Amino acid sequence: MSGEIKGLGVIAERSDSSSVAKILYSKYILVLSTVSLVLILGQILVQFFLYQQSDSQKIIALTGKQKIVIEKISKTAFAIEHFANSQENRLKEEGFLELQQSLLLFEDSYKELCSKTLSLSLAQQGNHPNPFKNLNVEHQMFVTSVRNLLQLKSKQVRKEELGYAVKAVFDHHQAVLDKTDQIALGYQQKVDSQLLRIRFLLALLLSVTLLLILLESLYIFQPVVKSLDLSTQKLLKRDKKQSADIKNLLEDKHKLEAALKEAEQATQSKSMFLANMSHEIRTPMNAVIGMTGLLLDTKLSNEQQEFVETIRISGDLLLTIINDILDFSKIESGKMELETQPFDLQTCIEEALDLVTSKASQKIIDLGYIIKEDVPLIVEGDITRLRQILVNLLSNAVKFTEKGEVVVEIKNAKPPTKELLELHFSVKDTGVGIAPDRLPRLFQSFSQVDASTTRQFGGTGLGLAISKRLIELMNGRIWVESEVGIGSNFQFEIKLKPAPDQDRVSYANTSHLTGKKVMVVDDNATNLKIFQLQTEKWGLNVTSFLNWKESIQSLIDGTKYDLAILDLHMPEIDGIALAKEIRRLKSKELLPLMMFTSVVDEEIKKSAERLDFAAYLYKPIKQSQLYNILTEFFAKDRKLDSHQKTLPQIDRELGKRSPLRILLAEDNVVNQKVALRMLEKLSYRADIAANGLEVLQAVERQKYDLVFMDIQMPEMDGWEATIELCNRYPQRPKIVAMTANAMQGDKEKCIEIGMDGYISKPIRLEELVEVLQNIAAQVSTQQTGIVIDEEAMKNLEALADDDDPHIVVDMIETYLQNCLKVKSDLKQIILAKDFKNIIRTVHALKSTSETFGAVALVKACQDLEAISQTEDREKIMKKYEEIERECTRVEAVLRTRLSEKHELI
Repeated sequence: MSGEIKGLGVIAERSDSSSVAKILYSKYILVLSTVSLVLILGQILVQFFLYQQSDSQKIIALTGKQKIVIEKISKTAFAIEHFANSQENRLKEEGFLELQQSLLLFEDSYKELCSKTLSLSLAQQGNHPNPFKNLNVEHQMFVTSVRNLLQLKSKQVRKEELGYAVKAVFDHHQAVLDKTDQIALGYQQKVDSQLLRIRFLLALLLSVTLLLILLESLYIFQPVVKSLDLSTQKLLKRDKKQSADIKNLLEDKHKLEAALKEAEQATQSKSMFLANMSHEIRTPMNAVIGMTGLLLDTKLSNEQQEFVETIRISGDLLLTIINDILDFSKIESGKMELETQPFDLQTCIEEALDLVTSKASQKIIDLGYIIKEDVPLIVEGDITRLRQILVNLLSNAVKFTEKGEVVVEIKNAKPPTKELLELHFSVKDTGVGIAPDRLPRLFQSFSQVDASTTRQFGGTGLGLAISKRLIELMNGRIWVESEVGIGSNFQFEIKLKPAPDQDRVSYANTSHLTGKKVMVVDDNATNLKIFQLQTEKWGLNVTSFLNWKESIQSLIDGTKYDLAILDLHMPEIDGIALAKEIRRLKSKELLPLMMFTSVVDEEIKKSAERLDFAAYLYKPIKQSQLYNILTEFFAKDRKLDSHQKTLPQIDRELGKRSPLRILLAEDNVVNQKVALRMLEKLSYRADIAANGLEVLQAVERQKYDLVFMDIQMPEMDGWEATIELCNRYPQRPKIVAMTANAMQGDKEKCIEIGMDGYISKPIRLEELVEVLQNIAAQVSTQQTGIVIDEEAMKNLEALADDDDPHIVVDMIETYLQNCLKVKSDLKQIILAKDFKNIIRTVHALKSTSETFGAVALVKACQDLEAISQTEDREKIMKKYEEIERECTRVEAVLRTRLSEKHELI
């Protein structure tokens, strides 16, 4: 209440001051207006008098001009009389000519004088005599006398007659001058009178102005000064109060800053606690998952197998939750940093879709993606975090969708420039939708749309909050449009950089596809649209059918197609049943069939084999995969361009043929999922470690054959973990770098510190297969002591036949001689520090050794190739000694083989 009274007092003071100021201001304006009015009126009068004075001065000037002309006429007349009796007739004639001209000037000046004096005549002013009264008479008499003199020009006159004429001119000359002087004097008096008036008026104006200023100082400025003095005193009092208030505010500010600091420390403590707790929880969880992995590799009953798999799945889910909490704590504490590197946008989308394909196929939900034609595919940014955002949104979309589709669409939010790319992403589903009153809860931490204890869907509620923060780190924004029962559309925009000199993937060789007629049957319009967009640029003539009956009717009507693609899951009839209907009408030769499907089980395979399906198209449809399958089908005898390589065939039995115990060291949950998904496709299972410390704990706990090592990890990175493993364990697992560090020299650094291989992110399946096969061969060699791969030797022996039984012996002897020579040459080259020649020489040895299956020797040669680029002679020499030892072992085995061959021959 006291504060309100104080506020009202201040308002009252301000209103009083305002009213006084308004009154003083009004008085000041009144006085100022009066002074201005007086000055303006005085200026008008002054200008009027000055104007009149100017006209009078012009008349005085004209009278002066008139006098000069009169004097000139008189002088000319005198000159004529002087030259009258002389023999200089020329001079007399010139005198008459000049007299005539002077007369004309006199008459003109007189007319001008009369015209100027019509409105300014002194005759109208008081009782003064009119100076113009006799001027016309004298003027006429003077002019007449001059003209009489001019008439004597052509006559022979006597001197007396000419003298009389000249005398008449002189007589009237003085009279005209007198009258003209009277006029000039009259107007000069008038000018003097006007000057007196102007001086008086200026003095009056000055007096009035001074008087008004004096009045203003007495009645306006003096009260203003007093008012200002009072106001200043009030302001000083108020300033003292405000100073006290400011002091209190400063104290409050210090308290707030202290509270903010405590809050920040609390946030950091919370983040550190979350990180530590995540680590502490992960440690036993990794042990649980690792041990369940070992259990799964042993003989178990069906019931035990089910129990162990349940433990494994639950452990993976718990680790996912822990990773979400850890990511959120990183973002909240400001420790989340984005990477910037070139990546393939299409690959990023497809990898994100791959991670939810399994769940989508279980629900029979269609997945798809559309990338607009003008969107650059190679961009610069953080592929891992973008993929994490997409996986979060896609996982939610699949989770809350029971039927229908989930579609990702990418387009340009704004026209791209050379420096900036603004992309618009949308993840649209046909799920349950979200009520408008629950939308504000979406992006809050630890919050879900349905927070009831009986909610149908689980989760931490962190996925969307993390996605929102990551999008904001990418200078973007996220929003959602949703309708209950219809579905949701999550949209976000981010800013990336276009990668320099990177163009959209082109499919130049499409002649084998151009004009081919393809029938596509699918009850999902989006799938048909995606198929149409992906194939229209290749020249395919695609006819789409949403209704299977219309497709059958088209065949009955006799429409010819080169290929029919059928969706497996349709509401009225599935793809198998539709294929049976088509086979009744068209044979395999007349109409080949392909199948759209998410997954193919054994029963479907058997049915498809009976119906002669040519291939399977797995959802979501990938453009490169679709192109390769269609190309393989329509151009079996054609060779693809180098940039149109077919997708690597997935060897789903590789893990069974060449088993490996694998540890995946990766701190990012999305990268974990991508790597695990790829390994699962190859029948491999892997345990997870989130940092270098967990790697060391896992290796100490159990034996692994292979560690895929990320470089950038918290607490202990991949470099430190690798060095520590090499120092601790003589018989350590093979270590392969799996990292986004793809700059020149990174691979060499990995080999230098002791790693056995290198894969750059994003991971390519063919590279992963090659590494796994290589590591499996090395592990097999270490475990069995095999120096030469028997499979390679069998391939060599298959070259021998009855015509040339010595060919294998000759090849072995040649190889052994080459090994001896290479060892000798290589040592000399190393001593000479000819590093380029080292790489060339060891590459030749590696190539020939691969032919004979010398796995360990090949690996040593690969290592030496990489280390030679570092030009470190000491390390190169150590690796050479290893090659020398392996050559000796290979030589011993092959010489034993030679003796056996000689005995057989």
